[in-house]
Amino acid sequence: MKYISPTSLQLFERDRELFYLQYLAFNRPPRPKQTQPMSIGSAFDAQIKSYITINMGLEGPSLEELFETQVEPHNRDWARIHGEYAFKSYMKSGAVLRLMSELEAATVTPRMEFTAKGESTIMGVPISGKPDLYYINKSGMPVIFDWKVNGYCSKGNTSPRKGYRLCCDGWDSGKHSRSNGLGHADASILTLEEIEPSWSTQTTMYSWMLGNEDRQEFMASIDQLACKGGEYGDIRVASFRNPVSAEFQAKLVERLTTAWEAIKLGTVVSPAQAKVLDDTYKAYEGDSNDPNEQWFRDNF
Repeated sequence: MKYISPTSLQLFERDRELFYLQYLAFNRPPRPKQTQPMSIGSAFDAQIKSYITINMGLEGPSLEELFETQVEPHNRDWARIHGEYAFKSYMKSGAVLRLMSELEAATVTPRMEFTAKGESTIMGVPISGKPDLYYINKSGMPVIFDWKVNGYCSKGNTSPRKGYRLCCDGWDSGKHSRSNGLGHADASILTLEEIEPSWSTQTTMYSWMLGNEDRQEFMASIDQLACKGGEYGDIRVASFRNPVSAEFQAKLVERLTTAWEAIKLGTVVSPAQAKVLDDTYKAYEGDSNDPNEQWFRDNF
């Protein structure tokens, strides 16, 4: 393993055996197919990035190139339709206009669709990731921007995370927009880690890759599309503009160091656990005579 990403770090902390299987095992499970909930986020991502590229006169891939890169073939017919619906809801909420005004006031050209892989090292730990959008705002503060599409394929109603700065309906041009009661400043008084630690982990690592290696406080911006269950359900857009504290960043360094040391020392799982996991999943090789192979074919 050459570097740690936000996703791999959080998997290490949640389930070491699964982390070992996915990143370190001799006989690794095949990569699961993209699910519909994953594909809707990817299709929406292609829509908004294409819109920004065109409207700001930036160089970058076309909508179709982005879509085909991010959405796997078996999901494309469905995701093309529903990704466009999610994007239109995002437009109706007024969030796109607010974002474009932020980008037009940026002091450097916004960057999208780039990978910072192994380009940054924090306390000897190589890190990697793919930030959605990066710019420096009119106050001179670096901003890491990300989109989250939550609950589009669920049966229930997904509520926005608490602590948003503004929440707007995506079906009535923001008519029912409301503040979170924290005032109308550009940023919330809450830190992002108080709202959602996983978002804070992701955006912090991205900020380090983009030059914030001194771990100064920075601005994390998240637009969350909170969807009412079912296809073509109502979508609310919650906007978060939150700093990430220096204290959280210091703790994240410790978390990364712990994970990297375990990877390098081979102590992610015990030797006995590693042997069991490798032997159990020989069936994943595809040409094994192990009896698990037939089980794998029958069940997957």
